[in-house]
Amino acid sequence: MNKKFRLLYLIFTLIFPSFLTFIYFVLLSGESGNIQKLVYSLGKLFQFLLPVFFVFFLERQFAKNIDKLQPNKNQNQITYNQLSSKLKFYYLCEGFLFGAVVFCVMFFLYYFCFSVLGGELAVGSVTHKKIVGKIIELGLIDYRLFFLFGCFYAVIHSGLEEYYWRWFVFGKLREISGIRVAIIISGLGFAAHHVILLHTFFGFSSILCPLGSIAVAIGGIYWAWLYQRSNNLLGAWLGHGIIDAAIFLTGYIIYSA
Repeated sequence: MNKKFRLLYLIFTLIFPSFLTFIYFVLLSGESGNIQKLVYSLGKLFQFLLPVFFVFFLERQFAKNIDKLQPNKNQNQITYNQLSSKLKFYYLCEGFLFGAVVFCVMFFLYYFCFSVLGGELAVGSVTHKKIVGKIIELGLIDYRLFFLFGCFYAVIHSGLEEYYWRWFVFGKLREISGIRVAIIISGLGFAAHHVILLHTFFGFSSILCPLGSIAVAIGGIYWAWLYQRSNNLLGAWLGHGIIDAAIFLTGYIIYSA
């Protein structure tokens, strides 16, 4: 495959999630929830098919040799199956611990810094009204729908993002730029579309926007590093899912308040 085209394709995969988020979350804000959800669903389907198209139709790696789906092989790193059971368990626990720590920090900040003590997420605040308004706009006012949507994000969407950002974007970038650069670029790309979400709710003048953006970038960088060492997505997926669960639980608490 032409190296220039390969690079352009990877740049597109880095940018597209931010473009999609801007479309459905900013431009379509105020439109009916059904329209937003339709654009979101079609856009996400397209996004998560990008790696499949690249591997199956551009590189044709899967059809020739499934081992080529493990880019670490070219960097003298043992595969996941070659790791000892203790190391596999360690990386899984590491991913869980990272997610659990962030989960606790998020609730500490919410209750004691940004809500209970009259912060930006306190009942009646501008940000509180924006979050509640978005939940209503998306038609998630029934707690059962909210729970199902939260479960989808925590269990399924988090796994799809790990497959997209760590397995594909980071995995392919490191073949071109090296591990360290790929970790940073993929982490920043992962954070970019979250910046749009954070700005929509908080604005750049709020400490929550840069704080949340930096936190997401750190998460993306850490999960790429974890994937690089473990050569497996389970640990990153577990930690990612726990944090997504914390976000939706916080959202429900804000809405129910």
